[in-house]
Amino acid sequence: MGSYVPSTPAQRQEMLEAIGLHDFRQLYRDVPEEMLLRDGLDQYRTVSGDERVYLLELPEARGDTIGARQHPGAAAHRAAANCLAEFLRSVL
Repeated sequence: MGSYVPSTPAQRQEMLEAIGLHDFRQLYRDVPEEMLLRDGLDQYRTVSGDERVYLLELPEARGDTIGARQHPGAAAHRAAANCLAEFLRSVL
């Protein structure tokens, strides 16, 4: 089995620019808006009447937060937990 070699943010940006893009979201420009997750959440809110539905983007695991076998390590989990706790405090 091959090994996974993660790319750095700079490498990902370089790859995007090589295909004429500046942001990864541009990769999805041909996907109809109604199929994107954010619109799905809005549709769910409308249909269900539940206004307390959120989308939270957690911090990206980077070089100093990567653990064994290139998976998020303890530092990445702490950062995600802190982000989630802060978000929950803001909405509860």
